[in-house]
Amino acid sequence: MTNTLDRLTKNIQETEQVIQNVKENFAQLGLPDFVAEMEIGSLNKRLQKLKKQYEIASEYSNKEAMQLKFHPPGLPSGQIPVRTLTLVLGGLQQVVDSIANSLYNQPSAHGPIPSEILERNSLILKETKAGSFEVKLEVEHSQQVSMGDPMQTQTMNELFKLFNSSDIAESLVDVISDLGPRTLKHYKDWTKNLKELETEVEIEWRSVRGQSKVVFNHENSDRIYKILGDISDTVEAEETHYGRLTGVNVRTKTFEICLPSGERISGRILKDTVAVAANLLDKKCMAVLIKLHTCYRATGKEKTSWTLKEVQEHDYS
Repeated sequence: MTNTLDRLTKNIQETEQVIQNVKENFAQLGLPDFVAEMEIGSLNKRLQKLKKQYEIASEYSNKEAMQLKFHPPGLPSGQIPVRTLTLVLGGLQQVVDSIANSLYNQPSAHGPIPSEILERNSLILKETKAGSFEVKLEVEHSQQVSMGDPMQTQTMNELFKLFNSSDIAESLVDVISDLGPRTLKHYKDWTKNLKELETEVEIEWRSVRGQSKVVFNHENSDRIYKILGDISDTVEAEETHYGRLTGVNVRTKTFEICLPSGERISGRILKDTVAVAANLLDKKCMAVLIKLHTCYRATGKEKTSWTLKEVQEHDYS
């Protein structure tokens, strides 16, 4: 997270210097102070925005936080049914676990999620408040062992990417397809509970990346649930392909392989395969891939996602 704080510090210092230069230039010209203030108004707004970003980034440099605000019908401020609280928070944790499993294990509906992933992405209830009913959840960053954002930041980023894509059917289908059938199932179950509970839930994520906020109510939860229900069951298969590994991004854990036919396949790399793949860049390889194929029945749109499970050097010519 140091890179983010360093970048913001540099931007703040540069903006302050520009403001100072403008003031000095106007003073040398003998112009009134209010003229300079008019000129630097937008710069001051940028400076305040950068300082706010730095404040948030500093506070959440070692953790992710979510603030949930519930609006249960028929109850006074500060009260919430236990059933509502457990269904919403429990369902949210299942979606988070499924996304982390897709990113750091495999996007499969089968088999248990490794305990390490569950432990490192366990949301901790830190605080409750009255005012409708508010809950603060946090998850601390695990120790960094590779480049890029911590596991928890990447997981939350994918969670809110999913939430923010849910307003448009095709965007939702694209994002959920990449996250695998387990995430599809749990997100579908969660939105079903939200619409049946008829409780509006506001969710705000605070991170070193900044802030993001979404609102779920009966109407949009029902619409999301119906879209997810119109996605055919994901067909999962394991395939072996031979080709040249033409791209590996260690930070984003993505790959590209070019087959002898000229076809290019790209997608995610399993965590344990990243280092191996990085050492085989631009070499002929045998790759074991997990293929996920989904179809959105409403439009007939199909989506295929790939995950690199294993790779080894192989001269197939």
